[in-house]
Amino acid sequence: MNRFVGYKAPTLHDPTLEDKLISQILGSDNIFYNVEILDTSGKEEYFKFANWIYYADGMFLIFSLIDKNSFDEIKKIYNKLKKFKNFNNFPIILIGNKHDLSEKRQVEFSDAKKLADSWGTEYFETSSITNYNCKEAVQGLINRIKNKWESERENSKKKCVII
Repeated sequence: MNRFVGYKAPTLHDPTLEDKLISQILGSDNIFYNVEILDTSGKEEYFKFANWIYYADGMFLIFSLIDKNSFDEIKKIYNKLKKFKNFNNFPIILIGNKHDLSEKRQVEFSDAKKLADSWGTEYFETSSITNYNCKEAVQGLINRIKNKWESERENSKKKCVII
């Protein structure tokens, strides 16, 4: 998670139930965006307290390229999230992490890309160790969120409420 907002990769990974990071990210439009990232590590018990889903403007769904089970699990997580949030036009980016461990790969690019396409979103392969594609994935999500906001602003201008 740290690598996605420009910090150094951890040397030792310690999975937690929740990790929260707040940062400013420079967008491709040269505007700084305040970003709050909540890492739930895909833990089942976290869905019991899913208020955070309602307030999210966008979401990364991340699986490990070297763990086929995590790829299968991300599909289940997506289906659970759909119960909490209307995913029509909701900004999501699918990420396959651990690109640097290609010799251990268990999930093919074409399978992940096909899944992302079926969700109507982009797919990035990243490495938090080498920083491969991390910035691009963040920019992709920021752009999707901005496009949604602009679309909503345009749609609200067309409405007329008379009381």
